[in-house]
Amino acid sequence: MSLLFPNVNSILIPKKVAYALQKYVPKKSLKTIDSNPFIAVEKCLVFLSNLASTIYTDEKWKALYSPLLHEQTKDKDNTFLYKKIVEVLVNGTNNGPILEVDTRYHDGSSMKYKLADPYLKAGLTEYILRTPKIIQVRNKLYYRQLSKALNNPIALNLVKIYSKLDLPTSEELLEIGKGLVKNGYMTKKGKKLTVRNKHQNHYWTDHNERSFVEDNIKLFEYLTHRGFMIPIQGDDKSGGRVVDSFTLMPSWIRNQITIEGMPLKEADFVALHPNIAMTLYGGKGEYLNHEKIADAIGEDIKVVKVEHLSFFNKRIGQMKKSTLYDYYQMNEPDALRNIEEDKRKHGYKITSRKFFKTEVEIMTKAITELNAEGIHVLYVYDALLCEEKDLSRVQGIMNAATLEFGVKTSVKEVNPIVQSQKYHLTDEVDLYEILPNMGLTVKESMMVIHDFNCSKIRVKDLVLYIGKQRKEQVYNDYKGVSITQTLVNRLKNMVVN
Repeated sequence: MSLLFPNVNSILIPKKVAYALQKYVPKKSLKTIDSNPFIAVEKCLVFLSNLASTIYTDEKWKALYSPLLHEQTKDKDNTFLYKKIVEVLVNGTNNGPILEVDTRYHDGSSMKYKLADPYLKAGLTEYILRTPKIIQVRNKLYYRQLSKALNNPIALNLVKIYSKLDLPTSEELLEIGKGLVKNGYMTKKGKKLTVRNKHQNHYWTDHNERSFVEDNIKLFEYLTHRGFMIPIQGDDKSGGRVVDSFTLMPSWIRNQITIEGMPLKEADFVALHPNIAMTLYGGKGEYLNHEKIADAIGEDIKVVKVEHLSFFNKRIGQMKKSTLYDYYQMNEPDALRNIEEDKRKHGYKITSRKFFKTEVEIMTKAITELNAEGIHVLYVYDALLCEEKDLSRVQGIMNAATLEFGVKTSVKEVNPIVQSQKYHLTDEVDLYEILPNMGLTVKESMMVIHDFNCSKIRVKDLVLYIGKQRKEQVYNDYKGVSITQTLVNRLKNMVVN
């Protein structure tokens, strides 16, 4: 049986960094951290392990919480050793720094750090800690985090659903990713999914506008292959949002998770934060949505969706440059004025803190009620993923929770095109979309796509294929795709007679 959470003495660090610290950093520098250079090296590695995920994420800078850094590295005198560790890592070796620090003021947020480029490109390796006191400290932090998780309704819910989840393999994800790239898939942040094929970033002039399949898969492996993260509740700055392996996972990969072979369904609010803004700041609008605003300002809906991710969280000057500003100035002048006044009094980040706090309150209420009915869900900030049989109930409870907090929005229709649209036999369909909605697992879907050697086919060809597979399965003990009568009926319901 695999562990749910990783061993505390195992950390992931950039390749070659342990050797560089031991071989090329002066012993005199290491002794400013600990009189034993080996212990000093291990404390540096613990610090650097906090940045491991950035090797595979688009954003390479990461804010680290100073009290946590202190807890991870303090000695018996309770001194702030992490500052000395930062100094040693920034000074680095004769070949350059190991760590970079963003020294700009961040309006009270945590300091940001980044691995130096040679270590960002090296990949990760597992390191087994050997210093007893470091392991003891990590063990205490582990159980402290676990205790907090078990006392947080959202995190406890996550711990209970983890054992039911089935994850795709990296090989399956690579094939799925290639199919999505062919179909022009864009991430929620508006980045174009791209197959790297061993190219370096500079191969694409617009590499900052791309998200790479291979990097996404590496991040997935980092988040899951040694066990899942303990769900962590954020501080007041994040409104108490919970972070775990699945909130940090690229959404196209998260969509491949199944329970007993069936894909999860997502219940996601329509424009939650814009509607929270109306509630908190005296707006008149109700049930705002991206489509309505895109039509009003004559802008592409994709642009509006991406802009809404950050509009209310920007500085006032940045807000005024946004394509959304004129809409809110014309239609919600009171709310916009109140938001700007709040930012001037309490700093520009006050809105995001309030939005996150309200979002977490709504989701906590919904998840608590669902758990009371024996329904457990995957939490992704303002969305819940659940088994198909529970979808209707999850949507209903989420809608009721928003109204309890005075927020006028509702849960989106899930996959409305695939679920409601009827197909003619001559229509062309995308197998990546239609097969999961028929109930096929990731592995089974990929077998079908492999049989056709393409992702888009006519409905007629799919009907003939399914019929043939079903006959072979019934009469010849067929060992391939599991085509049950239920799946056959689902396909029939999608086809116009």
